[in-house]
Amino acid sequence: MLGELLLAQNPVTLSTYAGAAGFGSPIDGYFFSFDIEIPVVKGIGIAPTFTNCSNIKHREVFYNWIINEGIETSIEPNEKISGNILSTYELYILLHPLKLIYNSSKKSNKDFGLGIGYGIKSFEHHVFSFIDDEISGVQEEFGIRHNLSTKIYYNQHYKKYFIGIVLGIIDLSSDANSIIGFQFGANID
Repeated sequence: MLGELLLAQNPVTLSTYAGAAGFGSPIDGYFFSFDIEIPVVKGIGIAPTFTNCSNIKHREVFYNWIINEGIETSIEPNEKISGNILSTYELYILLHPLKLIYNSSKKSNKDFGLGIGYGIKSFEHHVFSFIDDEISGVQEEFGIRHNLSTKIYYNQHYKKYFIGIVLGIIDLSSDANSIIGFQFGANID
């Protein structure tokens, strides 16, 4: 019994996530994420994870200065366009309560996971404006700092593959960003 509890009988999994990111409101950006989970003991794994979030609008920003005609730009007069980009590189510790409940002879096709991750975050904040016939493009804030995040997810397994949903908060220690999205993954035998 103790040996069965301690053995990491679950396969390594490769997952990708995509969905909406929140930069002040719940759905004002997008995110994608990749991880590879390595089982440590039954019901607990570690997962190196990369996540990228942005709320920069999907519109091209351009400007040209034409002699004797002035500035040609995609930004309207007196308009400001701003956006954020952040990337995280973290190591998550994941707990799977359902894997602890079911013994190895009765595997569930459902999976629920809770995780907390620690790593680094790189971030940028941009502002573009066209005020008084003058174009301005400024990177107002940028940097790298430590990061603490959390996520929960629920998956439905189909043989070697699984799909599910994920909810999380990136950077609990300062400017928190929410994520909500879909997950797709595969077991690597």
